[in-house]
Amino acid sequence: ILIAFAVTIMTIPYLKFCGGLLLLWIGIKLIVPHDEGDQEVHASKKLWGAVKTIIIADLVMSIDNVIAIAGAAEQAPGHHQMALVIFGLLVSVPFILGGSQFILKILDRFPIIVYAGGALLGWIAGTLMVDDPGISPHFPNLPELHMEGGIAGIVFVLGAALLIKFFKSRKSA
Repeated sequence: ILIAFAVTIMTIPYLKFCGGLLLLWIGIKLIVPHDEGDQEVHASKKLWGAVKTIIIADLVMSIDNVIAIAGAAEQAPGHHQMALVIFGLLVSVPFILGGSQFILKILDRFPIIVYAGGALLGWIAGTLMVDDPGISPHFPNLPELHMEGGIAGIVFVLGAALLIKFFKSRKSA
């Protein structure tokens, strides 16, 4: 339901740009390891508090998947978009639900996949941002720079993540 809603509202001015910014941030956070003490989750003593925490966490964790699938599907012709969204769901949801342990083992063995995932999020973010209907009236040639926007997104995510990792390593040394 969330993805169908996201696909339909992608024509709202500046929404793609904001979604692209969110994907850039998520791509960087994917690559940069977080400190163990950075996040605190408090256990609830009541059932409804726990249910609320689970629903909110699920919604927040689904946002990046929704934006990425909707953004990737948008590049296809109109009659193929919903088919690509459904395909994206059929591929990603079983991986997340059933194969998370398998995926973690693969990521531990091949950490370059994390960088590739961050780069893919950067590509989608960059292409979303240059295709935003609110930006294109101010920069008429920007939608023609679709590929360049994707490359800029990759460079931004990888460059920012590597800079943050560099400064974190100098700080801890």
